Amino acid sequence: MWAGSRGFAWCAAMPPLIVTRRRTAFFFLGCALLLLSACGFSDSSVEETPVERIYIVDQSGKHWDVTQAVVRYGFTASGFKFGLGALTPLINPAFAAPGDSVYPNDTDTFPVIGLSRSGTARAYRLADLVDIEVADDIFAGEPVVVVHRPLVDAPSACTRMLDGDTLTIAASGWVYDNESVLFDHESDSMWYRLGSDGALTCIAGAHFGSVLPAVSSSVTLWNTWHAGHPASTFMLRPR
Repeated sequence: MWAGSRGFAWCAAMPPLIVTRRRTAFFFLGCALLLLSACGFSDSSVEETPVERIYIVDQSGKHWDVTQAVVRYGFTASGFKFGLGALTPLINPAFAAPGDSVYPNDTDTFPVIGLSRSGTARAYRLADLVDIEVADDIFAGEPVVVVHRPLVDAPSACTRMLDGDTLTIAASGWVYDNESVLFDHESDSMWYRLGSDGALTCIAGAHFGSVLPAVSSSVTLWNTWHAGHPASTFMLRPR
């Protein structure tokens, strides 16, 4: 990078160097350093250009800073659709156990996403997550978020733990490529599923670049899930 027009003109106007065979390599090195310095090739001349912040505004009037998503991940501001405003997630929902009066029949065939670990099993009816998309739960001692993306029919689950802290995840009301954009209440960072394994990547905000790893889950019918996990609990959606 040329330091400026004066540096460029000075370099261009320099007479050619005439070097005899008796000159040593040190002479060449000194000339090279002189040229680089005069023409502005130094670390101190390199400055980062400030990036103009890019915001999208949802229907509630909230401004979302998507600069990092645009600059680093190739999103476009116009690609964020709807902006309905943040949705309220289910937080630590109640569950029914086998034998409870509200426990589903063994033969019911509605779709669920199920989690199973160390002999503990839990199922979430997908229809109960359509309008809120997110349930923040604690399963087998680990804070998890169960997400249903109705536009792409891609339920998944992942941890809510990040650097020892528990995040509260919710749907932002934004959709990108038919995929729900989530956010955390603690920092307003935006989270998005970039891959197919269900992990969430922070695309903008204080946690930019961080990943919430996926938790093993199964999407199936309730009767199939219950047959393999007869002691499974079942999430109750408040009515």
